[in-house]
Amino acid sequence: MTPEQYTALTDPLRATISARLGVRGRSFRTTVLRAGRLLPAPARDAAASLLALEQRLDNPKLAHRTDPAIARSAAQTVQAYLSHRPEGLRTARRRALLAAELGFRGMVLLVAILTVLRWRGYL
Repeated sequence: MTPEQYTALTDPLRATISARLGVRGRSFRTTVLRAGRLLPAPARDAAASLLALEQRLDNPKLAHRTDPAIARSAAQTVQAYLSHRPEGLRTARRRALLAAELGFRGMVLLVAILTVLRWRGYL
């Protein structure tokens, strides 16, 4: 397996991780490391094997002896998980939690103001 084949294999995975999980990185390595526990254990293990393969590709003899089928199966494992996850789900959940938190804080502030006004005799 050549480094060009590895790049052709991991670039779509990096783009998919960015789209589905909202984790961005300049390389596949940084994207996977930033994703961390957002990936389930099987996909995380497959991504770790792809990262280990990247180190092997630096050595020409090891790169020549590396089986591309192993890299393709690991990439398919990661892709299989990501294909079932809706795009932008994590971002939508974060926005919904932010809106709920702001609403709760606003309600607490309103209750505090009404309590003070009632206590002072204005209501």
